[in-house]
Formats: sequence, C-alpha cells, structure tokens
Amino acid sequence: MEKKWTEEQVRAIESFGHDILVSAGAGSGKTAVLSERVYRLVGKRKIDVDRLLVLTFTNKAAAEMKLRIRQTIMEDHEGLFSEEEKIRQVNKLDSSFIMTFDAYALFLVKKYHYLLNIDKDVSIIDANILIDQREKILDELFLNHYRKADPSFLEMVSVFCIKDDRDLRDTVLKTDERLDTIYERKAYVENYSKQFYGEDALNRYLKRFEAYLLQEIRQIRRMINEFSESVENVSDYFIDIDSLIHAGSYHEIEEACKRGTIIQYLLSDAAQIEQWPVVKRNLTPGKALYF
Repeated sequence: MEKKWTEEQVRAIESFGHDILVSAGAGSGKTAVLSERVYRLVGKRKIDVDRLLVLTFTNKAAAEMKLRIRQTIMEDHEGLFSEEEKIRQVNKLDSSFIMTFDAYALFLVKKYHYLLNIDKDVSIIDANILIDQREKILDELFLNHYRKADPSFLEMVSVFCIKDDRDLRDTVLKTDERLDTIYERKAYVENYSKQFYGEDALNRYLKRFEAYLLQEIRQIRRMINEFSESVENVSDYFIDIDSLIHAGSYHEIEEACKRGTIIQYLLSDAAQIEQWPVVKRNLTPGKALYF
C-alpha cells in the first residue's frame, strides 16, 4: 500500500535542482521522507545509489537509513525498477556513502592522505582513550607547574581548591571539552581576555550591575515606605540607604551596621566574605540580618 504524504513531505521529496533546507522534529517521518527521496532519485533520475551522499549523526541512524532504502527499492511501489535493476541497486547499498559525518570525513582523509601528509592508516580515536590521554597530559602539566613552584599556578590552586586540585582539574577538562565545539578555538582563547575582560566588556558589566543596584534600591525604598505606613519612626530601624549608596569604601559599612537594626547584606559573594567579620561583630541582640 502506497504511503500518503503530507504536502510538506511531498515538497521535500520532489524538490530538485537547488539547495533545500528541511526542518522537522522527532517522529515527523524524516527517515521515511529521505528514503523516498533516494528511491525517486535512483528510480526516476537514474542515479546509482552509490553516487549519492547521505550523512547521519549516528551509526544506528545510518544503518536504519540503509535498511529503509533497501526496503523501499525492493517494494518499488511506483514500478520504477526491473527485477534485475532492483538487485543491482540493493547490492550497491553496502558500498554506498550512507554513513555518519565522522565516517565520511575519515574516508576522505584516508583517500587523500598524501595531500594532507599523514599516514593512510589514520583512524578515529575511541572516546574513552581520548579522555585517558587528556588526563595524562593534564597530570604532566600540573606536575611540571608544581615542580617549578610556579607562583601564578600555586595561587590559582590556593584560591580555587580546598583539599586537593581535583575540582580544578575537572574544570580544565570540561573547559577543554567545551572548547572543542567552538570554531577556531585558538583564536577564541587568545581573544578571550579582551572580549570578556577588556575595558569595553567591563563597562558593559558595570552598567548592568549599576542597573541591578538601582533596581534593588527602588525595592528597598518601596519596602520602607510600606513599613512607614504602619510603624512610627521606621527610619530608626534601617541603615541609612543614601549613606551606603554614596559610601566611598566598604569601611563605612561598619558605621551603618552599628546604627541599623535590620541589616540588608546585599553584597557580592566576594564582598560578603571580606566584610563578614565587620558585620558579624555588629550583629548585637535585637538586630536582624537579611541577605
């Protein structure tokens, strides 16, 4: 029984002579549509199946695609093939370019290895072996820095590690893995500091932080106004907000903590760590800490 196609599927099957882009979700019939497209290319346009390039992301998908195309040709629901031609095309499937992107790339590298100046026996490394090699290289790199007592490296370990350097090592490996997905990773790494920590970038961050602070200030003032409707002399219970906004340094926070009853500790993580001893010694009985 001939399959009934939707209008969009028919367009995907029958559009030839130009590039097309088909976007389809899971379960929408992509494999069936592509199999039918191959069937018509081979049957109507007389293109041998081993002259087509069909790439997938997984070996499982490639195997399923070959099976579907084989079944479609053998069923021949439009009567496009003679029995002899069916067999000929099906026999060509095993040597056809219906494979994964990795497998096709490997085929090209092996075929033209002499142009690339590499051995023709090159192969795709197993993912587990690659992970093991990365860890060995990282072991050697860390060991060299420890032996040289590299001050920058030791400072980094001191800042980011607690008991050992495992968390730091994991971060390096994850970063390396993510960089593999970035086009021209070397240029990306070289320009990283300028792109994210240059003057323009820092100005953008400061503007965003300033907008965040203004939003927090407005919220705090709204809270004080709400309290003032039901509590007399509400300002006696809060730190003077304006004095904090215009404070020249964190040292002025101690004076505000001494006078305030409800202390809103809305600092950055680093600032909270730095100023905690100051805040802690001013948390006398009757005061509340909000953060």
